[in-house]
Amino acid sequence: MDNRIKEAFDAIQGPELLKRKTKAALRKKTFDYGRNLIRLRMHRRRLAAGLLSLALVLSGAGLWFIPSASISMEINPSIELKVNALDRVISLEGRNSDGVELVRDIDVKGMAYDDAMQRILLSQGLEPYLQDGSQITITVAGGGTEEHAEKMLSKVLCRAYNIANKENVLYCQVDWETVKAARAVAARLD
Repeated sequence: MDNRIKEAFDAIQGPELLKRKTKAALRKKTFDYGRNLIRLRMHRRRLAAGLLSLALVLSGAGLWFIPSASISMEINPSIELKVNALDRVISLEGRNSDGVELVRDIDVKGMAYDDAMQRILLSQGLEPYLQDGSQITITVAGGGTEEHAEKMLSKVLCRAYNIANKENVLYCQVDWETVKAARAVAARLD
C-alpha cells in the first residue's frame, strides 16, 4: 500500500512543499498508516508488564520486611527476634538494658531463626548469664499456622537444649494478643 500511495504522489505535479504537507496530513489522519497505533499498543503492553513486575517485586519485599512471628528469650537479658514469613530474622531487639547491651555485638539479620538463636546462645556476651544453672524462658508468638509455630518452637528448643541443661529451659507458644497483654501487665509493674 505504501508503494501505491508513493507512486500516486510522485505522479502529481505541483510544488514540492505542497506534496510534503499533503503527505504529512495524510499520515496524521491515518496514524502513519496504522503504525502509530501498533506502537502505542506495544508501549501500553510494555508499561503494563513493567507495572506488573514492579508489583511483584514490592509484594516480595513485603514478605521480607513484615514480621510474622516473634521469638523472645528471657534470662536476665531479655531479647526478641522478629521473624518474617520466610523464617528469616528481620530484627533483633533488646527488651531491657542488659538485652540492648547484648544485641549490640550480635548480627543475625537475614539468618534462619534457629541458626540465629544458636549464635545468640553461644555468644560471649550471654555466657556470664548462663552460669550457675540460669533459667531460660523461650516464647514463640505468631508463626502463622499452629503447626508452623510448633515447628519453630521445637527448632529453637533443640538449639537451647544443646547449650543449657534441659531442666533450665522453660518454653511456651502463644498468640500475639497474649504477648501484648503480658507486656502491658509487665509495663504497669515496672
